[in-house]
Amino acid sequence: MKETKDVNNRIDRMYSQTPYEYLSELKGEKYIQYRKDWEYYGRNQILPKLPLQLNAEITSKCNLHCKMCNIDKNHIIQHDMDDIRLLAKQCKDLQIPSVWIAGGEPTIHPNINEILHTFAEANPIDYWMVTNGTLLTDELINTIFECGMTWLSISIDAATSETYKKIRGADLNIVLNNIDKILTEKKRRNTKIPFIRVSFVDTPINTHEFNQFVEYWKDKADIIDKQHLFVYDTADTELQEKAQNMKPKNQICSAPFLYLLVTPDKHIFRCSSGGYGEKTPYTIHDISIKDYWTSKDHIEFTNKLKSGNLPEQCKKCMESLVTF
Repeated sequence: MKETKDVNNRIDRMYSQTPYEYLSELKGEKYIQYRKDWEYYGRNQILPKLPLQLNAEITSKCNLHCKMCNIDKNHIIQHDMDDIRLLAKQCKDLQIPSVWIAGGEPTIHPNINEILHTFAEANPIDYWMVTNGTLLTDELINTIFECGMTWLSISIDAATSETYKKIRGADLNIVLNNIDKILTEKKRRNTKIPFIRVSFVDTPINTHEFNQFVEYWKDKADIIDKQHLFVYDTADTELQEKAQNMKPKNQICSAPFLYLLVTPDKHIFRCSSGGYGEKTPYTIHDISIKDYWTSKDHIEFTNKLKSGNLPEQCKKCMESLVTF
């Protein structure tokens, strides 16, 4: 596996070249150009004509209680199928190359199978879902393959059952068994997709297990990511206290130049920093993806971000990035 960092310098990544080579062959020049655009526009903080990705948080609900999570589990909201069809149609019409399904925990949505099929009909070049992996039923696994999903990202954060239980409050063996089912099904179907990404949010609780985590996943996963902790205001108090004296890591922000986020309450955000108190007047029923992306507000915001004239929520976001 090779090692690198993402364009924001927020993720330490180990990866195999196989996914990119395979997808380039499978999807052709469109995929190759999309990956070139992602690197170019992100690293240079240049705004393309249209977003390269739609991040759709389909529900705020989650079945776990992770220490580093800022989701308000008492306020449950989620998209209905009319919302999903509206977003999927725009993705198809605009030929947005990448769709990222998230939450909350997206697999807890009662219409998850229909949602995945609906976005698949938009023909994304890259099709992601991020999940905790605990609710991957046989039916859902079948849907993932039927939809041609290119990536399944599983948030794990531990190498042992004890640490997983402490951080996420659940049974690690359930997740491992579900991932093994997917790997077995890939062999049975003679397909390389979905590729598997596993992530590890590095905190004082689990940092000693990262090498063990890598050792377990290096022959199973296609990407192993170590993400640095965000200290959200509502995150677990223990993590906040231990992070107080740690120094931020220097980085640029590429998010508003690459994608839009749609939250479960239908609001459009220019990035995923809603946890830092950003407010937005825009919803998917007030403005289209294209009109928002080309709006004066979005263009002025990205210009300020590139110049270093950061809004308060951006300062808070960048200052929250800590290393151990």
